[in-house]
Amino acid sequence: MEKDTREVNVSTPELPTREARRAAIIFLTKEFKVGQTFRGKKIVAAVTVEGVKLNFMDGCSLLIRASGTEPKFRVVPETKIEEEVSILVEVVKRRLIP
Repeated sequence: MEKDTREVNVSTPELPTREARRAAIIFLTKEFKVGQTFRGKKIVAAVTVEGVKLNFMDGCSLLIRASGTEPKFRVVPETKIEEEVSILVEVVKRRLIP
C-alpha cells in the first residue's frame, strides 16, 4: 500500500513571532525521543533539522516545521492509513497551541 502524504498548514496566531514558533519546535524536540511512542507508534529516529521529523517503526513519518514568515506550522504526516493523517495533525495542533 502506498503512503498517504500531504502537507497541512496549522495556523498558530497564538505564536505570532518567529522566536515563539522556534521555541515551540525546541519544546517538541525535547518531548519526542527515540524509543518513546507517539499515538501508539514507536519513534525510531528524530531528526531536528529545520523542525522535527519523527520516523516510526512502521515506516511512517511525521514532519513538523515552523514557517519563518507566517504564524503557522507545516505538518506533513506520511502514513499508510489515510485516517491517521487527520489524527496526527490534530494531536500536533493540541501540542503546539498553548
